[in-house]
Amino acid sequence: MLEEVATYVSDSQQNINVLRGLVQQLRLLVNQENQKCWGKPLGSQSLWDGHVQTIQRIQNIASQIQIREPGPNIRPKLHDLPEECVREIILRITDYKDLDASASAWSLMAALISEQRVWRELSHYHFNKQQIDFILDKMCLQDTKERHRNWQAIYHALRKTYGVPEELQYAEILAFCRLCRCLFWPSAGHPCIADQCPDIRQRIREAGNSDNTETQPVPPAQFLKYFSL
Repeated sequence: MLEEVATYVSDSQQNINVLRGLVQQLRLLVNQENQKCWGKPLGSQSLWDGHVQTIQRIQNIASQIQIREPGPNIRPKLHDLPEECVREIILRITDYKDLDASASAWSLMAALISEQRVWRELSHYHFNKQQIDFILDKMCLQDTKERHRNWQAIYHALRKTYGVPEELQYAEILAFCRLCRCLFWPSAGHPCIADQCPDIRQRIREAGNSDNTETQPVPPAQFLKYFSL
């Protein structure tokens, strides 16, 4: 399945950093499992060798991905957009690492990313008022006027204190359907057995399973645990 994910990322040119993070976590997980039984893997050695070879293939796919620029006749390009449009794009980035990478790519983006509004909205996106107030008190900024606050420093203090919820770091994460036991991308949906047979959904409701528990988000770390012995 991960090979299919790697191939999809390679073709779509999207979520490359997520793929590389998955591969790193997977290799770490395999290394941990390899030491569980007297310093050796539990189970068939040939099976584990196959897992390692698969991970290596996925790593090769990830390392060979190169972002392809649009053709010269495709307009508009990012550099053609007005500053206001670029700012709106930046305000929709939810990962500070992506902001740092964007700042190093283009001087205009670096200037926009240095604006306090970007980091203020990022802070309010990831953290609640109580958490923000605690950090403001800790940094002695509660009585400081808004325009004098360094929201980039505030965000990093929040991140180091509370961490960032994993499901908020990605544009989309896998979901698990409790009804048909299927993993799927929410944006693509899936042919759920409950949609094909409405009686099944009714019986599930009568059994006490409400609609809001039909799907469960599966962050990358949880996804990798499916492969743990």
